[in-house]
Amino acid sequence: MNTQLEKLFTQYSLSQKDRYEINQIYVLLPKVKQQNLLQNFAVLAAKLHKIENDLREERELLMWNALRNIEDTIELVKKELMSSEHQNQLDSLKKELK
Repeated sequence: MNTQLEKLFTQYSLSQKDRYEINQIYVLLPKVKQQNLLQNFAVLAAKLHKIENDLREERELLMWNALRNIEDTIELVKKELMSSEHQNQLDSLKKELK
């Protein structure tokens, strides 16, 4: 394990998943590219944090949309049940009047 890489992971508060994936790629890189990665780590970390924030926002939007769809479906079912109930009452009244 590269101690310099570990320090950067801690410094930029990367998730365990990101640490694992970067480490897996790092060991496969030639020495020149490893040094390049270490020198430009701040850029990589910033991009990873932006991606995480974007994903979090997308998840929140999807959850709110799902909740809205569920609420709309519940309202529709309530209306259909009320309509059906009213229709049954009307049918009962019609039978009584005959």
